[in-house]
Amino acid sequence: MSSVPRRRTLPKIHATLLRDDPETDVTMTALRRWAKHGDIEGISVGTHTLYDYDAVLAFLAGQTSPAAAMEVSATGVIRRVEL
Repeated sequence: MSSVPRRRTLPKIHATLLRDDPETDVTMTALRRWAKHGDIEGISVGTHTLYDYDAVLAFLAGQTSPAAAMEVSATGVIRRVEL
């Protein structure tokens, strides 16, 4: 892998996934849901949000996402509520 992150928009990531694996079941809806929930992090550039293609592949490979790590650590814990 190169040292420069491969940042893409979600439609371009989906197109690349389809090119690399024509039988993939990953949909645009799934990519958008993961982005909305913070499973894959993006950066805003102008009017676009760019996502790291390699981070998406890592997420698909089963590595823990930042959102999932937060959910696990907060389970069963009493949290202080600021009023």
